[in-house]
Amino acid sequence: MHRVYVLLGNSDRRTNNLIEVAIRDACYEQLHVECLTTNRLDEVLHLGNSDKFGLIFLASHNLVSGPPRRALHCSCADVAEAIRTLKKTRPVCIMGVGVLPQDEPLLLEAGADKVFGILLDRTKLQAEVRRALNLREPVVEAEAGRWSMAAELLRGFQKLRQG
Repeated sequence: MHRVYVLLGNSDRRTNNLIEVAIRDACYEQLHVECLTTNRLDEVLHLGNSDKFGLIFLASHNLVSGPPRRALHCSCADVAEAIRTLKKTRPVCIMGVGVLPQDEPLLLEAGADKVFGILLDRTKLQAEVRRALNLREPVVEAEAGRWSMAAELLRGFQKLRQG
């Protein structure tokens, strides 16, 4: 199974967990997902320049920059400049998360492929991840009736094959 590395530039652990679960669900049985999280914009720039990462998520208001003891919160303009820098270096899919409505145009003009607001819509996020990674839509199996003996036998054979 192929592997995709995802860089999460965000200091909010709750949002990172939501994004990671959505990505793993979108890539289920198609790609193995490895996530790396950082809250520093300079680390995003350093790590994002490598060919390792296939997806980068940036939270425009949850990143810091500067020396560790004097780290300052980054502005949306700083994040936009980082997006421009990363896009000049290599073609990578960059998505903004937790973006205020007034900041969306700035990030999109800088080169962000998609921008999500403060409230993340999991299905839209999964659809964008599938689009960015050229993954097929998941196949939804029709639910078998309660008394379908053939469906139960088929599931039993599939479990035996997997085991």
